[in-house]
Amino acid sequence: MDTNNRADLVAAWAVGIGIGLIALQVTWLVANRLSALVWDAPRGPTIAFTTAVVVGVVTSIVAGHRLAKSTAPRDVAMTDVPQRATRR
Repeated sequence: MDTNNRADLVAAWAVGIGIGLIALQVTWLVANRLSALVWDAPRGPTIAFTTAVVVGVVTSIVAGHRLAKSTAPRDVAMTDVPQRATRR
């Protein structure tokens, strides 16, 4: 793997982590408001934050994996597979 491909891979995972952090913030805001209506002070924010962390981590992993897969070089897998000679 050359440096350009590795840089693209690192950038893809960094963007995935950023997307996960945005998902964490939005989930925290919404879940905190909703849980405050249902539960009292110590339980509501704890459940909201735990939910936000889980959603943020899952979103980071899924987004990072999708972006990393989309930036992977396509011809690497084909170089190891023997190809039949084509007729001309």
